[in-house]
Amino acid sequence: MKKRILCLCAAAGLVLGGGCADGNRVQLADLQPAFTVDPPAEPAYPVLTVYTPLTEPEVSVYFDAFEKDTGIRVQWEQLATPDMLARVRQERRAPRAAVMFGGSSENYIAIAEEGLLEPYEPQGLGQIADSYLDAARAWSPCYLGVICFAYNTEIFARENLPLPETWDDLLDPVFRGRIVMAHPSLSGTSYTIIAGLAQMRGEDAAFQYLKQLDENISHYTKGGPFSPAAVGCGDAALCVTFAHDALRQAHEGFPIRIVFPSDGTSYETGAMALLRNAAPGETQNAHAFLDWVLSRRGQECYIDAKGERLPVHPAAQKAEGLPDLDRISTIRYDTQWSAENRDKLIARFVREIRAA
Repeated sequence: MKKRILCLCAAAGLVLGGGCADGNRVQLADLQPAFTVDPPAEPAYPVLTVYTPLTEPEVSVYFDAFEKDTGIRVQWEQLATPDMLARVRQERRAPRAAVMFGGSSENYIAIAEEGLLEPYEPQGLGQIADSYLDAARAWSPCYLGVICFAYNTEIFARENLPLPETWDDLLDPVFRGRIVMAHPSLSGTSYTIIAGLAQMRGEDAAFQYLKQLDENISHYTKGGPFSPAAVGCGDAALCVTFAHDALRQAHEGFPIRIVFPSDGTSYETGAMALLRNAAPGETQNAHAFLDWVLSRRGQECYIDAKGERLPVHPAAQKAEGLPDLDRISTIRYDTQWSAENRDKLIARFVREIRAA
């Protein structure tokens, strides 16, 4: 398993601390469970193995903080969401990991229906809004992410490009060959985009739109974070992506700003889950990790990691400058429908728009 992976080009050289604690914040005891930074007791089993689509340097902040609090060392492997799902299916009888952490909830719905997840209700789950929860508790929410347009401010200023405010604005011929986005067969990010468009416009109208948008696409990247990285590096003027991936580039000093479509946008409920048939020694550690992520300590690590993710816990603080979800024109995104139609929509995209 990899303990570290190569960063995206736009993240090279960034060093983050794993403290996740600030003396000016509300005391951890105000939320249950309360994790502290006191020296932990020796765990019965010292390791937890995790599959995640989240990337460096962000993800190490969470795992290092968890180890500091619990004494449990996290072995992890970064996989694009489709690859993570394929790995879990391949290893269904004897998974090498105990936890999946991150990625949109519709991916978890799909594999839960295949019996690959072990239900577990983390401490603190009762404080999360019902709209983000799985009734069967096969998976749990851990963050929120909203689809946006991210643009390179230097390119837009230099070439006097019009700022896109609606989905149809992306069809302007001025953007011919200037837009990038991930391919939905390789990225949970882009599946959230096309599923959202299908719910907003109807499937046939959404694919007619995607055909027009394809004329302005320079290329499709192999993962969600690679699109804003290309914009930050100046390889593209504009992309469609999750806001947290774009804002992370801005925090690293790249010339990126975001716009939320005024005519509506989709969002993800980031999820996490315990894998069925996980090694017995790791199951208890997996419970501890899922509990920890929903604690104030875990939720506010999104600030320290500069991951720009919105916490799901209503009492957890979010990074300065992040908008409240109720101030964004989000659609009534149906994750169950998205899960049920995933294979069909991706196959249609490959058939009618462009293969990966």
